[in-house]
Amino acid sequence: MTRERGLVLVTGYALDITRARQLLGWQPKRSLRETLPKMVAALKADPPGFYRENGLELQADARKAGAL
Repeated sequence: MTRERGLVLVTGYALDITRARQLLGWQPKRSLRETLPKMVAALKADPPGFYRENGLELQADARKAGAL
């Protein structure tokens, strides 16, 4: 993740909330820069718990492979 001209670049995609702010008056509640590392750490520490706590469905092939 890098910053360039006020945009956050993530794997080739520029994330810019300007349009959402202008059209909808939307403002993010959390910073991606601060939140993403915490999410990754929680996922690594307890993958099934992370999925459960975030209302995500653990894919059957991942369960069979023992990946999570």
